[in-house]
Amino acid sequence: AIPDDQFVAAGAVIANSAAETCKDAAVVLAVQAPAATEVALLPKGCLLVCQMNSYNNEKVIRALAEAGVT
Repeated sequence: AIPDDQFVAAGAVIANSAAETCKDAAVVLAVQAPAATEVALLPKGCLLVCQMNSYNNEKVIRALAEAGVT
């Protein structure tokens, strides 16, 4: 594992929370579909790229559409 201080030394900014991480995101990459609490963190116009089972995530898909997340 690479410690955070090495990322910072290379110019990265380490966020303190998921909300801080997502607030200005244009693109979010995820392995799974987001939980309802995570959908609320994604800004309008954000592009979400993830593995999503559309037949089992109707509520999440609806929430993403209502939030303006593509």
